[in-house]
Amino acid sequence: MCTYIRSIARLVEILAHPILVFSYTGIIITLVGVRKGTIQWTDFLFGGGFFLLFCVLSFFLKRFDKGEMFQYFLPSLLLVITFGVFNILVYSFPREFLLMAISLFLILTIIGLIRFYWLISNHCAFSSFCFTLLFLIVDFNLIFLFLLLPIVAWSRIELKRHDVPQVIAGSLFGLIIPILSSLALS
Repeated sequence: MCTYIRSIARLVEILAHPILVFSYTGIIITLVGVRKGTIQWTDFLFGGGFFLLFCVLSFFLKRFDKGEMFQYFLPSLLLVITFGVFNILVYSFPREFLLMAISLFLILTIIGLIRFYWLISNHCAFSSFCFTLLFLIVDFNLIFLFLLLPIVAWSRIELKRHDVPQVIAGSLFGLIIPILSSLALS
């Protein structure tokens, strides 16, 4: 029984990996935006290119094994700066993409700095972060996604990667940062 429970917790850990959760979110926001007419396919190609750059840099930097701050923060910083300059000078991205880029930079920076002192849960932070983005951008009816947070938190605790305060703190940061970013863009 214990092996079965740990296998389920491990599966949840894999499915809730921060880059995967952010990828699901980006795809959903883009497809809904295209359907609503707020995002064009060219936006998707440009935005997808920037996000792909983030993923490749993140994967490449992980090979150097310099820690999560180096792995996530540096690609995020490069992504946001390049995205912002490109947005101002060349191509005007939709608000949804700007909200995602600004929120991504803020959450990676804040959580990266906190992780120097305390092991806050990235999995819970990103799950909460992405559920909040979907809730704000796509539809308020997606509030049911927040019911998945306890499952992600359980998997982190079950696998002994974090304790209860760490998963709660991660979830709260993931909830607050997109809301503050959305208010700042309004």
